[in-house]
Amino acid sequence: MRSRLLRLGSTPLALAACLVVTSTVRTARADNSNPNLIPFGETESFLGNAGVGRANDTGAVYYNPSGLAELESGRISVSGAVYMSFSVQYQAALNIDNTNIPLSVSGFDTIPSTYVAVRKLGDWVGAFSVLVPTSMILSDHVSFTTPNTTTNVVYSTQTSDLWVGLSLAHKLDEHWSLGLTVFGMQHSETNVIGLDIVNGAAFGTNMERTSLDALGLSAVVGVTYIPTDWIRFGARAQTPFFQVHGSGDTYEVTHPLAGASSTENIQGTGNYGKPFDFSLGTAVSPAPWFTLLADVSLQLGLSYTEFPLSTDFSDVTTLKTVPRVNVGVELTPDPSYPIRVGFLYDPNANGGNPGDSGYTGEDF
Repeated sequence: MRSRLLRLGSTPLALAACLVVTSTVRTARADNSNPNLIPFGETESFLGNAGVGRANDTGAVYYNPSGLAELESGRISVSGAVYMSFSVQYQAALNIDNTNIPLSVSGFDTIPSTYVAVRKLGDWVGAFSVLVPTSMILSDHVSFTTPNTTTNVVYSTQTSDLWVGLSLAHKLDEHWSLGLTVFGMQHSETNVIGLDIVNGAAFGTNMERTSLDALGLSAVVGVTYIPTDWIRFGARAQTPFFQVHGSGDTYEVTHPLAGASSTENIQGTGNYGKPFDFSLGTAVSPAPWFTLLADVSLQLGLSYTEFPLSTDFSDVTTLKTVPRVNVGVELTPDPSYPIRVGFLYDPNANGGNPGDSGYTGEDF
């Protein structure tokens, strides 16, 4: 969300309110900014999302479609959970009129997650999947009073993604397998902010709403190579998002503390993008009861404008090139009770650097 609360004027309060809204509504967002943060597979979620080198369950539709070729029978997998809770607390998020303003925001990022159905098709294996990588609603009201001002900020944001995939995988020989998943993707987001400021006899308001809906396609290609029983390698490449349709509308009305009011109300084209993403993975089993999995990934950069027809919301969304690392360990002293632990490093891909004006993002 890119607020234009600065249009209310150059008062410290307007600057502060802009900071509050833009820094909190994106706190728990897990999308292009932090790819591969949400787990999809039956076992990958317990292994730090490491699954490219050994994608031999239904999570292969995302991690490495070639792994589907190793499934000897049809199966159905359904998963869902509240994945992430977050809490942000500041004792002095702002200082206005020599008064510290506290801020507390908390909530849940709910992930309905996955449905995957796999079926043998002769020498091939096919799959149908429904993935929900992001489904988040955040709504809050912040009010505070200083010796000279009274302010209320009301904001809400809703973001959701839906991926529907068709997969096909085939064993080329005893060592190699190849797979492909084509996802139809829907991305939607709605952001609303309302602000009022009372400063003596002066009164200012700002209300804005942005909405974006985009439909498109993205493909995941996977390859698996198994030279021996104790080591295997995998490669995964996900294409950029090819947008088929996009619509967006922006609305803003501003009555500043001093000066003329302004209004924008535009309905038209909206854009969304996902960059190219490439991963290499391996799974090593030096003993029957021990497996080490490791993936390294690279997401390339991308720039696009969400609302190209807008004057007030025409900022360019920039994603920079970032690496990722996922590591998992599986112990099976008793095959009926496997023990799985994992670690991931998922740096923020938003353009800019911490400390830059308007920068938002978090490394996980």
